Amino acid sequence: MPSDLRERILQEATTLFANQGYAATSMRTVAEAVGCTKPALYYHFSNKEELFLEAVGTNMNQFTALIEQTLSQPGTLHERLLAGMRTFFTYIQHRPESMRLLMTAQHRPDEGSPEIDLISLHQEQSRMLIDILKHARQQGEIRDNVDLCQLSTSLDGLIQIWGMRCVHGQPIPEKTPEHILDLFFHGVAPT
Repeated sequence: MPSDLRERILQEATTLFANQGYAATSMRTVAEAVGCTKPALYYHFSNKEELFLEAVGTNMNQFTALIEQTLSQPGTLHERLLAGMRTFFTYIQHRPESMRLLMTAQHRPDEGSPEIDLISLHQEQSRMLIDILKHARQQGEIRDNVDLCQLSTSLDGLIQIWGMRCVHGQPIPEKTPEHILDLFFHGVAPT
């Protein structure tokens, strides 16, 4: 089925772009990895730039939808954030090539690789987190004098650095989400 082939192409392209980079990945390499002909590959994607952009977009959309679904569940701020972080780390552990592609495209793009509007993607993720924080404030879980944008960015930073470690092959201790939330809610000063 053509849609099945398209999906296989995107999966193999994700792996190749994540592991080899944009410059070192050719359409021929993708066709060989998929086990299809170059004409079949070009039927679905007219060039490498289109394939790369589709691979990044597809992976980002899948990841964002998964996180949004997790965070939209009812519960306290702590429960929702814990569920979101567990989903995030599970996703990275099961699909490291997907997250490696997204992080590489964002932080270390190859020279000549197509530009990606990652600012819009980050704004969407930030909006989700800020919405949760606003709801938590309305429920009395966050002080009124806390800047929610700064709070969101700080929490995102704590999560992302652990995500980068995992993408680079470093294991994430099992209780990392709980550790992050303990720092987030209680800080490090003795009470």
